[in-house]
Amino acid sequence: MKRETDAEDKMVFRSSRFFNQNGKLYFDTREGVHGPFASVEDAEIELSLHLKFIENFGLNGNPSNYELKSH
Repeated sequence: MKRETDAEDKMVFRSSRFFNQNGKLYFDTREGVHGPFASVEDAEIELSLHLKFIENFGLNGNPSNYELKSH
């Protein structure tokens, strides 16, 4: 996804947001690292919720209406 502040000619390389560290599953966003999660499915659900929150409320949304779960 291109941000309005990104330069037109900037090349972007995308890697997986999910990673395993010391046997625990996490995902990474611009806002930070989230987890650990019990399964890839749990992490995917939480990532989806996180992205929908950012899309709907922006980075300055009211976090009291939204809570990321860690497992």
